[in-house]
Amino acid sequence: MGPGTRLCSDLFEVAGQLFRLEVYPAGLNRDSSKYVSLFLTTPGTACPGFLLYELSVLDQSASKPQHITEARTAGDASQGPAAVLAPHAGVIAGFPRFIKSSFLHKHWQRFLVEDTLTVR
Repeated sequence: MGPGTRLCSDLFEVAGQLFRLEVYPAGLNRDSSKYVSLFLTTPGTACPGFLLYELSVLDQSASKPQHITEARTAGDASQGPAAVLAPHAGVIAGFPRFIKSSFLHKHWQRFLVEDTLTVR
């Protein structure tokens, strides 16, 4: 997998709006290739007026897990920084440099259990 390779969740619904989580394991592009990129998207160009969201990479260790979390608010996506970095239309919010890949590999016992990264 190289930069720009996208993995998508199934669509899920919150307050009548459909969303999808998009993960770029090797970064959105070459500039972010040392990071895992995360984006919250909606099908087409629909955009909720205001949104409070939280994206997390889950620490899967049994004792005292410490999840990596970013929580933000989003209004009109065309006005926010995610829109500038958006890989395509429908991006509500994004983190091109959510977490360094080297950190995940260094702490694989916590974040990559059975070669699985859990994002919620």
